[in-house]
Amino acid sequence: MERRKRRRKATKRKREGKSQEKEGSLSCDIKLDDTLDRTLEDGAKQHNLTVVNVRNILHEVITNEHVVAMMKAAISETEDIPLFEPKMTRSKLKEVVEKGVVIPTWNISPIKKANEVKPPQFR
Repeated sequence: MERRKRRRKATKRKREGKSQEKEGSLSCDIKLDDTLDRTLEDGAKQHNLTVVNVRNILHEVITNEHVVAMMKAAISETEDIPLFEPKMTRSKLKEVVEKGVVIPTWNISPIKKANEVKPPQFR
């Protein structure tokens, strides 16, 4: 009977620079979270609100169509304008369709109208 030596699986070594960057961004995120938590708690105490009240208010604000539109406008203003953007003419579209290339669709959910808005789900 022949005994085979067991080989250890190779393990990847972490690079020092990248781990420090991740730790730095992680600690920054934690600080931001703590600051946000403190601010929300202080505001809740000041206005005599419970955790559920604060959650409902945040849900209403974040899902409000005007707020969503305002945030999309702010994001589009801060994005860099591309140097060259090719136009999709009818002939180019015809070429693409003939080649069988699938044109990706954007996964953007439609903004709900005021009459379609459901009551808050957190109570």
